[in-house]
Amino acid sequence: MIILILILFAIFLFVFNVLPVVKNNHFWAVLCLIGFIASGFFIVLNDVNHFGMSIEKKTKTYTLTSSSKKMNVLLYQGLGNGSEKIYIYKTNASQKKPLTTKTTKYSTKLTKTNKNSTLKVTTERYIYKNSLNKLLFGIFGNNNDLKHRYYHFRINKNWYILSTSQAKQLAKLISANKTTMQQEISTSVKSYLARELAKNPTLSQSQQKLLMQQAEIKATKNILDRYVAEIKE
Repeated sequence: MIILILILFAIFLFVFNVLPVVKNNHFWAVLCLIGFIASGFFIVLNDVNHFGMSIEKKTKTYTLTSSSKKMNVLLYQGLGNGSEKIYIYKTNASQKKPLTTKTTKYSTKLTKTNKNSTLKVTTERYIYKNSLNKLLFGIFGNNNDLKHRYYHFRINKNWYILSTSQAKQLAKLISANKTTMQQEISTSVKSYLARELAKNPTLSQSQQKLLMQQAEIKATKNILDRYVAEIKE
């Protein structure tokens, strides 16, 4: 509509300025000129500053699932000099193709937590304040234009945050030391269980099994921590 108004003002400006069809044509020509300039000004204002629009904010929170079946990890891919990162994540275990954070009009924040790993995505979009503004400027197709997208990762402190390069290096280390890892974990679990039985010989089979599971998790985590410390970006 605003384009049509601009065109009409241009036509009438020509008519009143070039074809003196009415009295006081110069007065009407000036009014049309003002209208033409004002229309152009509001078009630019809409394009540059989203005149006539407000910001709509929507937030969604997802529970994250590790990208690896063997360990809890959040992956990222560095951009440019590495200061910017694209995070690669899953929101459910059955998800075949992981999702990634967007690369335009975005910002990311990452904090550690003792709770489950989650992702909160806040999206801000420009929408027209009312039907009149939409009628005037809707022709430009900028309704629902993205203003900004915020990603807030809250990652459990026991998760690893690795680049895709580090993840590949870690996978090679684990593969090359698979037998050694199994032996080390087995020795650590047996030693832990022996100490616990020495403290409490009456432990039931179910209690022993639980202790062994806990010991295995801890021993595996210690080995992975050591391997992660070895790999480079």
